[in-house]
Amino acid sequence: EYDFEGRDIDNFAYILALKGKLMGQIHLPDYLTERERDEERLLEDILDSVVEVERGEKILVADALKNYEMYSKQLATAGIGLTEHKEKEGLFIVPSRVARRLLRDINIYDADSIKSLLLYFEGSEFIQARLKGDRVRGVFIPLESLKSFFEDIE
Repeated sequence: EYDFEGRDIDNFAYILALKGKLMGQIHLPDYLTERERDEERLLEDILDSVVEVERGEKILVADALKNYEMYSKQLATAGIGLTEHKEKEGLFIVPSRVARRLLRDINIYDADSIKSLLLYFEGSEFIQARLKGDRVRGVFIPLESLKSFFEDIE
């Protein structure tokens, strides 16, 4: 006979459920296993925000990235750049600058949440890189992980 108490039963049931799920014996509903792609929504919010390129003239971050040579300084001020890391081209985002300059009106994002969400992209890393002459820490995301966002960025 077994001498289990309430908490022991809960723990044992949890272990059995995990084992069943791993062995394919338990099938959970889709809404429990599908993860919302919050990092994609964040990147869309960043790309849809605007940077000032000249006095009073503003353009979308996505459009500025398409003309990176022309707008690299304005993007760097906003915390965005294109860089190379481990022989891969990628998007470099400084969460603190992006939160302060691009997403200040969207209350759900702060520097920590921006960093943690961007790190969900495949191959992304938190690194130190040069942006507008400054060495700053930010999230590097390989462009190959962002093909759906950047088909036409060179």
